[in-house]
Order: sequence, then structure tokens, then C-alpha cells
Amino acid sequence: MMRQLETIARAEGVNFDFARLKTAPPSLSAHVLIDLAKRFGKATEAARAVMTAYFLEHREIQDRDTLLEIGEAIGLERAAVARALDDEETPARIDRDAAAVAAMGVSSVPSYFVDGRFVGGSEQLLPLL
Repeated sequence: MMRQLETIARAEGVNFDFARLKTAPPSLSAHVLIDLAKRFGKATEAARAVMTAYFLEHREIQDRDTLLEIGEAIGLERAAVARALDDEETPARIDRDAAAVAAMGVSSVPSYFVDGRFVGGSEQLLPLL
């Protein structure tokens, strides 16, 4: 499946190289950064920057310095990113949100709800389109 994704991505000008990925890191800290960015209307930009850092630049997205750099690159104040990463409530809230979504049956990314019915993953979505 990964080779197929690499081939599709390459046709779109994106050069994934999954073999170079060093780890499957915990992403909670990256979610904290995205949560902070959301408050400034930059959630999509933050998510894109995190994905680029991980999948294309092969950077460790659980690394504090990496997240501080990403935050600055999208226009967030470094001190604000540092405070968010140090905050204990935000990760707890994100974990609660993830548990609530998991309770609805979501276990894959992407996941969708179509006409109130859970559809997990893009392959299951295609027949509904």
C-alpha cells in the first residue's frame, strides 16, 4: 500500500519516501501545536507544515525544537508555542477528544461520516461517491 501511495503522490509532484521514515512518533505534541494554531486561524497551515516536516523532510515531529521552528515558520510567536507545549491541560483535552471520537468508531485517518454513517478510511469512502 505504501508503494502505491508513493506512486500516486509522485504523479502529483509529491515525493514520499516511506522507507526513509525513522519512526512512527507520538504526535500529541504536534496536535498541541495545531490546536494553538487553530486559535489564530492557522490550523490547516500548521497541519500541513507538520505533515511536510514528517513525510517530506523526515524530521521528528515529537521534538520540541522542531515544533517551535514549525510554529515560528507559520507565524506563531515562539514563546506562545513553548507555553502551549508546556501546558498540561491541552494534551489532556486532546486525549479526551480522541477518546470520544474513538468511541464513535473512528480508528483510521481519514475517516468520515456520510449521512450519519461512519466510513473509515478513503477506500471505504470511494463506493459512496
